[in-house]
Amino acid sequence: MAYGRATYMRRHLAVLLPLFFAACATAPGDLDRHFLSPASEWLAEPAMLGRSAEPFEIETSAGSLTGWFLPCKQSNGRTVVLFQDGHTNTSQTYPWYTFLLDGGFNVCVFDYCGIGKSKGEPSLRAAFYEMPKLLSWLGARADVDKNKVAWYGIDIGSAIALHAAVHTGGCKALVLEDMPSLRDHLRDTVGQGNAVSSTLSVGFAEFVHAPEDSEPMDNAPKVTTPSLWISGADRTANALRSTLGAYVAMGGDKQLWLVPSTSSSPHALMTHDGEYQRAVTTFLRSALDGTPDRISTDYKRVSQAETGGNWFEVALDRRGTDQGPWAVQVAAVDADGKVTMQNTWLEGSHGKLKMRLAQQPGLVTANRVGAAERADTGGFKRTSTPLSRAGEWYDAHVADLDTLRNGDPDLAKVTAMADALHLRQQQEPFPPTFDAQLADVYYQIGRVMTAQPDAEKRAAGLVWLRRAVNAKPQKPELQYWPWRTPTWGFPHDEQVAAAKALLARIEGGEPKK
Repeated sequence: MAYGRATYMRRHLAVLLPLFFAACATAPGDLDRHFLSPASEWLAEPAMLGRSAEPFEIETSAGSLTGWFLPCKQSNGRTVVLFQDGHTNTSQTYPWYTFLLDGGFNVCVFDYCGIGKSKGEPSLRAAFYEMPKLLSWLGARADVDKNKVAWYGIDIGSAIALHAAVHTGGCKALVLEDMPSLRDHLRDTVGQGNAVSSTLSVGFAEFVHAPEDSEPMDNAPKVTTPSLWISGADRTANALRSTLGAYVAMGGDKQLWLVPSTSSSPHALMTHDGEYQRAVTTFLRSALDGTPDRISTDYKRVSQAETGGNWFEVALDRRGTDQGPWAVQVAAVDADGKVTMQNTWLEGSHGKLKMRLAQQPGLVTANRVGAAERADTGGFKRTSTPLSRAGEWYDAHVADLDTLRNGDPDLAKVTAMADALHLRQQQEPFPPTFDAQLADVYYQIGRVMTAQPDAEKRAAGLVWLRRAVNAKPQKPELQYWPWRTPTWGFPHDEQVAAAKALLARIEGGEPKK
């Protein structure tokens, strides 16, 4: 019998040990670096934007948590804690805290251990487990109403906020954007082979490397706090599934906004500039002061579509004090992560619409659009801003822009881009942040044109070189471009310096300092 047990153990260890070692091959640091890889540059502080702020540092066992408490006189104690993503530091959070302050909230922004000016090493365990000290410090403040505190998490910050909601409590509303899954990341990293071995490998890796009780899918059912979930509809299917899986599991009063034509945060700050800020602050105010407005959905298949797929009837029921017409975005997500959207107007408390879908939806959700105009089709058109329109133009021309930036463009290419930019500027002035983002393109156009024998082309090239120089913002630290691949700070100093030098050679004299 002893021999049999020993043989049994040897046989099973022969199976389990390779899985264990495969799981251990992903070092804890690899998981930390994936989710916590912040920029090293320290850019903007609140005083640069004319905002008052109280700096703080809270000592922890893993180092410290540093940040700012930004008071708002109109807050009445309403306070938002921003759990930022793992790829920025607090000096890059001004796009968020400015609109939250303007919305009537105190704001607390901070860096996890080892990030920004916080002591220690970047660590998921510290990020998850050190939160009670910060939240306890915040709750002791006289200018914070404990019954009106909201947590706003982005990417890994949303997972940390959700974990804190389960294990610490104290928040009355949650905004959770781009919720990741540590388990899904480990599955993509170490999940190899057949289904059983992959599951075991992922299980070992999660046990060894991930902070305990950190998986959002496991935490979501334990939370009943009112929540707004946000995700760009253009994110990868795997990333979208991670967010939607936790959203479906979430308890309590919840709503989901799938943002059209949008990738990961902070892209929505461009594509839905104005609408994004309004949606977040409206939810937070209503959730902290009472019951948030929302729209619930139900759906059923009604018939087969002649052009393929099926017709589904979606029933809409709204809850809110505003009884006027609501512009509503309806989004259906299928098993492959494909998002289909349709816009409508909800005139009363209940409404219906028909959607043609290629597959049976796994989830249908609806949300109110705060600023919209009626369209001739019966739907609506979102109210845009100069920044969102600039981002749309940038999307349409990014391939040509990259050709100018990354190659040695000829006269035909720079002339075509110059014409496109002139046409765009005739429609409306460029937002300063858009102008600054194109400084390197202006330089390339000017460089090529001033090298031409034609006097008219050379004169036009000088104009573009001056435009490159003038595009540099007065406060480069406040330049940010919330595109699909965002940039923080002014990235084109080298091209501006080259434009100055070229102007000096052509016009005579020394380069300007």
